[in-house]
Amino acid sequence: ITGDDPAAVLGVDENHQVPVLVGEGAELAIEDAARARLNAQLAADAMDVDHSSQSSSSAEEPSPVKLVVMDGVVMGPTHCAFDDCIEELENARGGVFCAQHEMTHGNLCRMRDCDRPKVPPGHTCATHTNCWYQHVIRYGWQSLLGIRRLIRCSDEERVAWLPQRNHQEQPHDDEANPQNRRDNYFVPPRFYCVETICAPCGAVHAWTLFDKAESPTNILNFLAAVYPTPDERPDYVCIDKACMVLHTAISNGAWNIWKETTQFIVDSYHYINHRTNDYLCRKWCNPAPLNGSAPNLMVVEYDINGNPHYKRAFNTQACEQLNAWIGGFQGIVNRMTIYNFKWFLHAMLFIHTQRVIRKQKKKDTMEDEEDEEGIDIEEEEE
Repeated sequence: ITGDDPAAVLGVDENHQVPVLVGEGAELAIEDAARARLNAQLAADAMDVDHSSQSSSSAEEPSPVKLVVMDGVVMGPTHCAFDDCIEELENARGGVFCAQHEMTHGNLCRMRDCDRPKVPPGHTCATHTNCWYQHVIRYGWQSLLGIRRLIRCSDEERVAWLPQRNHQEQPHDDEANPQNRRDNYFVPPRFYCVETICAPCGAVHAWTLFDKAESPTNILNFLAAVYPTPDERPDYVCIDKACMVLHTAISNGAWNIWKETTQFIVDSYHYINHRTNDYLCRKWCNPAPLNGSAPNLMVVEYDINGNPHYKRAFNTQACEQLNAWIGGFQGIVNRMTIYNFKWFLHAMLFIHTQRVIRKQKKKDTMEDEEDEEGIDIEEEEE
């Protein structure tokens, strides 16, 4: 029922040998495993729960453990194309600037660093007319409304008659590539993603828009804004790039704030693919250590034969499930203004959270009735 390697994860490594760490930190990983083997018997004894120990400890009030799940879904409205400006477009149908930058740059050539007045019917000066017409020919007319659709179709369909953009897909846990600075303001950019913080039951704690990337710095800033004081911070933050967040927090000093209250963990899929080459992830980000070293992340349950087994205490896929639901509205919300986008999404998440809370209350009520009457309600309904 237990594994002696601290890198073993519940639900994956019960009957498999844990892969060894390669590269930097390999010797440290071996030392950790050896140290864990010395304590394996103690861990096994701790897991071998009997009814007497349960009854003696039942009077003690367990301390609540708070875990939140974070994840992002790639969607968002357009915003001002000017550098580092995320204000709402003054004209959502064909415009590229907010009200302020429309006043200062609306009559100028839309090529970057060009201060000449634009020449109608295009959006560039006479010198850069060819740049504008090449852009129109490549992406289509209609006030640029079809540009985004064509770009995305060219990435997905890869057909000869659509413009192709040859680039490698970047895994979510790789370092973010430097943003290519465009040489024009022809198209308004979009926010990169909607980032949500959820309880394991699915109730939404907070959400925000990330502009250019779901970077560790953006994630840390978001967490700091949502949980400004130590007593508000969760015990665990589960996110698919927790190891990158941990690296960044240690590098920029944010870990000095979070280390007293919070541990960053990852989902099992990410963990088993990353624990072989990242010692920090292997040691600190295990979502459910099989050797029992993180009892807050697991609970002991009994099968029909009365045999004890470990079960994960939290649903770490809550945000993935929420994002699958949010993604169904992408075609609608991506055409909204920033204000309408935020209002609509906030209203939908509020309704979703209220629905989750009602379901949770109903479930708790049914469990209480079952405990009082000693009747299995589900079996009775069948």
